[in-house]
Amino acid sequence: MIVPWLTLVIAIPLFGAVVALPLRGVHNRRVGLVTSGLTLALAIAAVVLSRFYDLSEQVLWLRSVGAWYALNIDGLSGSLLLVITALVVAVLLIRSGLEPTATATATATERINVRPEIFTVLVLCTEACISAALLAADLVLFCIAFEMALLPCYALVGCWGGAKRTLAAARFLAFTLTSGFLLLAGVIGMLTAASATGRPSTLLSALGTVAIPEGMGRLLFVLFFLAFAIKGPLVPFHSWLPLLAREAHPLVTTVIVAVVDVLGGYGMIRFAVGLFPAAAAWAAPAVLVLALISIWYAGIAAAGSRHLLQFGVYTSISHTGFIMFGIFALTPETLTGAAMYLSAHAVSVAALLLVGTVIWVTTGTAHIGEFAGLGRRLPVLAGLFLISGLATLALPGFLNFAAELQVLVGAWEHHRVLTLLAIGGTLLGAVYVTLAYQRLFTGQPSPDAPPLKDASLLQRGAIGVLLAATLLFGCAPELLREYVAEADLGTAAIAAADAADAGGK
Repeated sequence: MIVPWLTLVIAIPLFGAVVALPLRGVHNRRVGLVTSGLTLALAIAAVVLSRFYDLSEQVLWLRSVGAWYALNIDGLSGSLLLVITALVVAVLLIRSGLEPTATATATATERINVRPEIFTVLVLCTEACISAALLAADLVLFCIAFEMALLPCYALVGCWGGAKRTLAAARFLAFTLTSGFLLLAGVIGMLTAASATGRPSTLLSALGTVAIPEGMGRLLFVLFFLAFAIKGPLVPFHSWLPLLAREAHPLVTTVIVAVVDVLGGYGMIRFAVGLFPAAAAWAAPAVLVLALISIWYAGIAAAGSRHLLQFGVYTSISHTGFIMFGIFALTPETLTGAAMYLSAHAVSVAALLLVGTVIWVTTGTAHIGEFAGLGRRLPVLAGLFLISGLATLALPGFLNFAAELQVLVGAWEHHRVLTLLAIGGTLLGAVYVTLAYQRLFTGQPSPDAPPLKDASLLQRGAIGVLLAATLLFGCAPELLREYVAEADLGTAAIAAADAADAGGK
């Protein structure tokens, strides 16, 4: 098509960031909201048009290595693109409505109002980088976008948060740089393999046909796997996230967990499994065990957590385990279910963290032990928290349930014992959501407790739309399943199964 729709999805947030940079106050926030809304509209248009037209873009820009500026959209990248652009709108809407109450501490007030114009700029830059990574049809371009996302995220963590935010930012930087170096090493290895063909190209369509020796393929798989396991994050590569949840501003935590971390699961499907199906089959037993450890360890940590935002990120790590379990069960059904789960989980955990953000601003604290009887004082927030928690634990009716069920049913035939252990993890989810709700909202408030302002209409709308989306697609999961299936994820699963069969003979 004449209009470069996919480039516009990346360029508009960058343009909006430049416009918003010199502006302050309400003008800065309005530019951010208009820009994010326009980006979401463009993403919707791109997804719809891609069903009828070829929107791919290709321009050769590094002839020596065969690297292209190449963009494409399919069911996997398109569904995630809609999710992250919608979540950025929700984050900026919540941000525009945050006004510290009289009960908020001075520290909390300072955290919320420090240089808001830079917050908008950095969130828009992050959106552009993640969109570029999702749409990249060239390995080098993906690597560049993957690395560039580090810069605004590091600034977000370091500029807004608690007293130890610099430590959280430093740990985030260390882990993310390690992830980036591992990915870069894997990319260099793939370039070496591609150059041996005499016609090097880093287009994903070309790399999928490159013959790679078994040993080299396994090494490259490990590099890609570790890079995305850190980004995911998957236990034991997760230790940077709980500290970030405690020290970063809650909205920053939401951006990192719900928007940026989708690259972990996306990269596993698109690159680690898509490019190295034989090596994925070789590593699958070990990765499935790691996935179960993530489900149970993070679930137990969530049940014992007394920090509201840490509770949210531990639930995210636990459900990342389900996503990885679906990916490395390596059947067409589980890969499709894992792709659906990526979208469902991003939306539900974002809603949960946004509710936590509003509670934090309203009460002035994120420590669950300091709450008492909030259900009587903040009934709307109590309801939103409960619905968000039920969506996150995959209650029937929500999209999380449809995706999780497809993963577990698809994995049952080949991994029955491991699937039973994963099902136990779903029961653990009911425990930690129930405990968190009881600790936050039940009981009698203190007689001398000051009055609190419940969620505003804007906050209810932003969070409510996210929850409504999970219910809509939960009641009609075929809408998303059919779209995701267009990405032909079953090809990698079938190749992995063939490799496993060949290895067993």
